[in-house]
Amino acid sequence: RDGSMRVGYEEFCIQCRVLGKRGIPEAGPNTNITSVYVALDQGRHGWFTLKDWSEGVHDRLIKFLSFTRESYGSCTNFVSKAKDIELDFDDEQEEDSSGLSFKKFCMGIKSLKFTYEQKVELFEGLQGTSRSRPDGSRGLLYPKDVQFLTKWDPWREEKEDALWSIVLSKSSSS
Repeated sequence: RDGSMRVGYEEFCIQCRVLGKRGIPEAGPNTNITSVYVALDQGRHGWFTLKDWSEGVHDRLIKFLSFTRESYGSCTNFVSKAKDIELDFDDEQEEDSSGLSFKKFCMGIKSLKFTYEQKVELFEGLQGTSRSRPDGSRGLLYPKDVQFLTKWDPWREEKEDALWSIVLSKSSSS
């Protein structure tokens, strides 16, 4: 929520409760959420990151972030401008122009050379962040969905994580 891409224990518990209420029993109150959290926070930093969860997804998100910042100025600009990408003549033009479709998303990030599965994973992962869609539709990406990436500085976080690892290793050896 704070743009750090780090999940602390309190936020983890809140999200588990939300998932439990949505019918996901593995996240419900009868599970040992603390044990799951401790397993994810292997470095005992007091948080875990996307990199802890899935290094491959983390690396692709950084690649996407770098590309959109270099080419469009920001991820939100990419989503706004990629909506205007012309589809090939044999593709049907999409009627809903309020959001970025998966086809246009793929065309917009073509130079990243992600596999189809990686594109799907990235698109769906980004799509899920917005709670309020203009018309409640699914299958589209909106600038609001990627707004959180404008604050994210993965390179700063990497330096901080390295520093924390040094501090923790020194304190445990004392």
